[in-house]
Amino acid sequence: MLCYDFLVEVRFKKTGQSIKRAATKRQADLHQRLEEAQVGLSDFIVKPNRIREYLVHRMRDELGTDPFAMEEDIVEEHFKVNGLLKQIVSLEDELYRLAMLDNHIDDADIFELSVDELIRYGFDIEGSH
Repeated sequence: MLCYDFLVEVRFKKTGQSIKRAATKRQADLHQRLEEAQVGLSDFIVKPNRIREYLVHRMRDELGTDPFAMEEDIVEEHFKVNGLLKQIVSLEDELYRLAMLDNHIDDADIFELSVDELIRYGFDIEGSH
């Protein structure tokens, strides 16, 4: 039976150059996902009355008052906007971390990476990076 636990201790030697190559591919994937999330948010932003409702609803939540029952479609829209905002923040944070990595490691340096680090930096299963 194959168990993931043994991989926790395994370290993989990778050059800075191969890490940068994998990270570049990962960044391209993240930029695509970010663009899709921003399109979804743009659909909401072009509706000023919906933005006002969203902001007022958020303030009421923050103050602990909500005297008005929200229509189900508005609640769903607010839930969707919150999800898009969380996704955008997460994607931008990951892109920043990858850019920092790209700017601060030397191509010739050798690094020992865990399985989780391989995945996080964008190495694929074939090991082509």
